[in-house]
Amino acid sequence: MRKYRIYGQIIESDMEFSYLIPADDHSYDEKDIIRIKREVIGDEVNERLENTGVNYLVSFEVSCFRNPWGYFLVKYGTDIFYEIKDGAGEKDIIPFILGYCLSMALLQKRILAIHCSAVCVPNDYGDGEALLIVGESGAGKSTLTRKLLDEGFGFMADDIAAISFNENIYVHPTFPYQKLCRNEIEANDLDKSGMLYIDENKDKFLVPVKKHFVNEPKKLRGMIYIVPAMVDNVEVHELSGFDQFIAFKNNIFMHKMTGEWEKEKNFLDLCLKAAGKCPVYVILRPIGTNSVESMSESIKNLFLE
Repeated sequence: MRKYRIYGQIIESDMEFSYLIPADDHSYDEKDIIRIKREVIGDEVNERLENTGVNYLVSFEVSCFRNPWGYFLVKYGTDIFYEIKDGAGEKDIIPFILGYCLSMALLQKRILAIHCSAVCVPNDYGDGEALLIVGESGAGKSTLTRKLLDEGFGFMADDIAAISFNENIYVHPTFPYQKLCRNEIEANDLDKSGMLYIDENKDKFLVPVKKHFVNEPKKLRGMIYIVPAMVDNVEVHELSGFDQFIAFKNNIFMHKMTGEWEKEKNFLDLCLKAAGKCPVYVILRPIGTNSVESMSESIKNLFLE
């Protein structure tokens, strides 16, 4: 079994993930281990989904889903099983293992997987706390993240960040690559050496950001919610109360997998905990205008004082 470290967990897997950070051979707390294994699970998944009308089931004990490439089963936050369908290969299911499967396992461990980019405030300004950058696809998360890296911020996660709870909220690192589309790479004139091509449909690459990578948990300092809007200039507004709660609830990585699980007390309590300890700022940016410079300045004004 191969061992990797991601989202504050140790992954023991029969599948290779070439861009994840290998875990060392030290012993680990059993509660931090998630095992990934290939099994024949199609019948069990189909049985669990029978009469549901959807291709997924999310719960705090056993979750599962199916798609054209495979069947996936997640149990008790400790075990992920997968079955690859005929005509598909490991490369087709890796995004679902690292995305939905691990998000389901984290939820079962009472850890939230947020659909976002995560950066780290420079150490010169406090203890290098983490910021989450959220927004709909195309809002500008990746572009803003890239700009902040150029401004001295650290890199923690792209696409998904895991947040855990004790006295404070902590963000856990993923791997030292940022996902960028070809047009973003060309617009920034980035060197393609060392990049990994990962998505033919969206024409995406994994771009190495190893010199910026922060490979340790960081206290969560704030959330930035980017919203393209009919405004003339970048505007910043702080959310409060129920709006903070909705900002977290609607940016869970599994948000599109709607269901009764979203009404469960365990899930709602996690969102309330996050909202209660994390300020949320909405950045309205003009539609059709390159406003990354203004957004970057707004974030520095908020957090680098």
